[in-house]
Amino acid sequence: MPILFIASNLIFLFLLIKASIKGDSDQRFILKIIVCFHYVFLAFWAISIKGIQTNQFWLIIGLVFAFLGDAALGLKHKGSWALKAGLLFFMLTQISYIVFFGITAISLSVVIPFMLVLGLVAYRLKDNKAYDFKRMGIAVLGYAGLMTLMLSGALSRMIMIGSEGSVISSIGAVCFVISDITLMQLYFRQSKKTGMIPVYLICYHVAQDLRALSLWYK
Repeated sequence: MPILFIASNLIFLFLLIKASIKGDSDQRFILKIIVCFHYVFLAFWAISIKGIQTNQFWLIIGLVFAFLGDAALGLKHKGSWALKAGLLFFMLTQISYIVFFGITAISLSVVIPFMLVLGLVAYRLKDNKAYDFKRMGIAVLGYAGLMTLMLSGALSRMIMIGSEGSVISSIGAVCFVISDITLMQLYFRQSKKTGMIPVYLICYHVAQDLRALSLWYK
């Protein structure tokens, strides 16, 4: 089963990358749903065998919200509502991950430099004509703030606990941030570079797979 799962994941991810380079389509939406189903399946497979701890519930909820967000973004060629719905679902995803990782004194100390960098980037992009945030600038900034808090929580949890599961989920958090930074270039930059599509998709699905994989470890 693990070999079949990995092979299926890689094959459909490759097909999704090819379809994404061509542009949004119904075929790409179907492939996106299939690829995203892999991390949801891996998570529920883990809890069916290993059981679930109390805080892991929030990781599961985050993965489910992410799946819904992926489905919404897969329909963005159908209307602007899809991008807004996707952003909302991913904000709920980040909130769920924040609850899972927890907020501690260490995470709050880690988040300060991250927030300073975020503020600087937001200031630089505010009047940058190369970006069009489609009247969602405040929402995107709020999402970035949640993502920053999530990352600091993941890193502090890894430092405090140091278990295999915390290390795997923290690496997933870092990959998630990299994918979101790349995704911003694809969604909001006026001149898009298709070469970033494989980077975004690979980093994103590695991130979600690692989070689901962490449920197999204590």
